[in-house]
Amino acid sequence: MNTADLRRAVALIQHYSRADIEGMNAILQEADESKRLSDLLLAVLGLFRQVSPDLFTPEAQERLNSAVLILATQENPEAG
Repeated sequence: MNTADLRRAVALIQHYSRADIEGMNAILQEADESKRLSDLLLAVLGLFRQVSPDLFTPEAQERLNSAVLILATQENPEAG
């Protein structure tokens, strides 16, 4: 991950906060053309971790795991 990835991550979040689909698509296209989509995702998640550290506690991880299982069942009713 580099400075450009972090810039794109912040810009992506800004566009999202304004519901600017064109802006989000432009950031995703730039990252794709630079072969940096994975790095963009890691940068977004890193920023998320900085602003929401409580989501990374063991208790929160258990709740997230439960949510994933519930959503997976709803996504594919035959699985549950």
